[in-house]
Amino acid sequence: MGSSVLGMGVFSPVHWLILFFGVGGFGLPVGVPPLPEDPMMANVAPAECLAYLSSAGMATPDAKSGNQTEQLLAEPEVRQMAAEIERAIRAGLKQSARRGLPPGVTSDDLADVAKLLLTRPLAVYVSSFQMQRGGPAVRGGIAVDCGDDGAKVKTTIEQLLKVVPPQLVKEIDVSGEKWTSFKTNPDVGLVFGFHGKYFIATVGEGEIEALLKRATGTPPAWLAKLRQDLPVERLSTVTYFDLKAIEKLVLPMAGLDVARVLKALGLENVTALASVTGLDQKGCLNKTLLSIDGEPSGILALTDVKPLTAADLAPIPHDATFAVAFRLNPEKVFDTILDISEKIEPRSKQDMDRSVAAIRSELGLALRDDILKPLGDTWRLFDSPSEGGAFTGLTLVVSLNDPQRAATTNATLAKVIQTQLAEREKRLRSQAGDYQGSMAWRYMSRERLEVVKFGGHEINAYNSGFGSPFAPAWCVTDKELIVSLHPQSIKAYLSRPADFQSLAQAPEVAPLLQGDAGPVKLLYGNSQRVFDVLYPMLLSTLPHAIWELQRSGIALSPALLPSARAIRSHLAPTVIAVRRTKAGIEIVEQRSIPGPSLGAAVPIGAAVMLPAIQSSRAAARRVQSINQLKQIGLAMHNYGTANRKLPPAYTADKEGKPLLSWRVMILPYVEGGDLYKQFHLDEPWDSEHNKKLISRMPAAYKSPTSTVSGQWKTNYLTVRGKHTIFSGEDGATFASVHDGLSYTIMTVEVSDAKAVIWTKPDDFEYGEENPLKGLVGLQPGGFIAGMGDGSVRFIRSSINPKTLNALFTRDGGEFIDPSEIDR
Repeated sequence: MGSSVLGMGVFSPVHWLILFFGVGGFGLPVGVPPLPEDPMMANVAPAECLAYLSSAGMATPDAKSGNQTEQLLAEPEVRQMAAEIERAIRAGLKQSARRGLPPGVTSDDLADVAKLLLTRPLAVYVSSFQMQRGGPAVRGGIAVDCGDDGAKVKTTIEQLLKVVPPQLVKEIDVSGEKWTSFKTNPDVGLVFGFHGKYFIATVGEGEIEALLKRATGTPPAWLAKLRQDLPVERLSTVTYFDLKAIEKLVLPMAGLDVARVLKALGLENVTALASVTGLDQKGCLNKTLLSIDGEPSGILALTDVKPLTAADLAPIPHDATFAVAFRLNPEKVFDTILDISEKIEPRSKQDMDRSVAAIRSELGLALRDDILKPLGDTWRLFDSPSEGGAFTGLTLVVSLNDPQRAATTNATLAKVIQTQLAEREKRLRSQAGDYQGSMAWRYMSRERLEVVKFGGHEINAYNSGFGSPFAPAWCVTDKELIVSLHPQSIKAYLSRPADFQSLAQAPEVAPLLQGDAGPVKLLYGNSQRVFDVLYPMLLSTLPHAIWELQRSGIALSPALLPSARAIRSHLAPTVIAVRRTKAGIEIVEQRSIPGPSLGAAVPIGAAVMLPAIQSSRAAARRVQSINQLKQIGLAMHNYGTANRKLPPAYTADKEGKPLLSWRVMILPYVEGGDLYKQFHLDEPWDSEHNKKLISRMPAAYKSPTSTVSGQWKTNYLTVRGKHTIFSGEDGATFASVHDGLSYTIMTVEVSDAKAVIWTKPDDFEYGEENPLKGLVGLQPGGFIAGMGDGSVRFIRSSINPKTLNALFTRDGGEFIDPSEIDR
């Protein structure tokens, strides 16, 4: 689409408007308001289906409808905006497609087809997918109710086919009807054509016959059950993913790591994700169901809690702008995270134990007993204009299991903070000197934690002294922990009047709390109040956004946006409820603005996030490896300070035979002093005595990215050679590094193929013709190197071999361009 909105790098307010309203033919295919349901869209779905999406198409909104969403879409200003957006995009398409379209096809033809796909009933499905040597083998199809536009679509397709090589296209007969077969690969057969008013296209041998047969039947059992489990009065879209079947396809390609992560997260029992959207009597209704086979585990087990009640929502004001309430057991969350982390990365428990110990050492508090156990499982976060305003009045209220323990913890924490602030002020005073009385001093010396008595309670208020807009505050009562951005919000909470009304009494919320199937999580948003905040901001940014679009050839007017009155009166509160049902986890969302279903968004997000998660894990491992090389570099320097020279590459006997690696020599400087004392330094690494110590390799020598296990090998080696820092049994001095410590490599992380037993006096010996060989493998795109100055750098595999050779030597006198080395 060249210069269209979709090709823009700037996500402007106009883009938001298109996404929000989904009208004018170029919004999301949400089918709002929906056309009368077309039974064929359900009938074409196969009995075994990996993925399915159907849309009822868009009807003309009725201004007399009792539904607020339909009233909004029927507003003349909104319709005018939709028409203006469509006109502008058509003009942009025409501009960008002047030379790129086949003869007889115009940009308006393509725009008409796109609009038809978004506004007419359609169904898309994938029934099977297999990876084969020649490429993927897919079975699936699409059916579109073209209505009165079938002839126009058919003419456009015929014009497009004229530019396709004739040998790829042929006419076939299926059940007495003429269809077009298009093949670019022997294993992939695309068949398309018209069946009455329906345009149909299928992929896969025999799929067109199967679809036509189903079209005259009834919906498959899974779709009928989905419609029964997630009823919507006026159906717009249906989205379905067979996650269990998709998992079986993806896991062999994704590798063992992904399978282990899914199992650890408790996603093994997830079977399907389904969503329906549509209209009820009030507005838009989205329902999503994550189906679970058996008892939930991992992160899903956190939803296995009792439903919220009206009493649980009592702390939330009736006039809240934003509110969320949920059940969450802090101890269970901690144990779940610990269990998942340990299953994904067994050594993570050690890191967690160290963090817990650090909390106890620094605060004098036990994480589980003093912090987590006193907290209850009911959490409420909200703001309201009557108790502090939007955002500034953000307040968290948590129930308490043990108020007395919570009060003790609070007192201990306050004392620790007061002590740290006093020490900091003392240090500042000793360092202030001539700066005392300056603006910086005045700010820094006013950092305080104050205790304010109010209504029989003590409110802790922190003032950073740096001109921060917030003064975080908290208060422990006999039943709750209250935390807010300002102490005034806590005062308002503690002094509520007798006629105070909670959100539980709101007509949009009260029905959700009745019966035994209440939500375990509830989100609420006052749409009109949010609109009042965002609309002026949108107006102020619209002219610039229009200008950016005009630069891309899309001409829109600053008067495009409807007036506030045309929108605001149709906005009802947004309410999202999360429930645990026998089938799994159900999410019901009620709102005024039409949009996509969660079922359609989640798999796309998962597909995008999966590589991102893997990438973030790889990044975390790289950071850990960098830190370990820094630790080794620091140990080298500490050894050098104590011995006036660096450790030798290896120790040797009287005949010069290597005995033990430098890694043994620096043990006292990597928290391995006791282990160092147990080595017989006059014996080789594999002597009867010394080899018993190999299995006690320090954690600092184990690369987190290495897949070598049980062999006590390390990937952290020094660079061995005649002119390197580590040339043999004699330790070098820092003064001998004439090329500069920051431009001379001391240690490297090598590939698993080059890893060595950590006590063995072996290291990385490079070849001048290909100095990179053996270094790349653990880190994508390069390797990690520890420099002589103790810093650690990432060296890209694209580095010039001459530069890398120069980095390995300590006295070559070569010039090295700093830009060739990543920091």
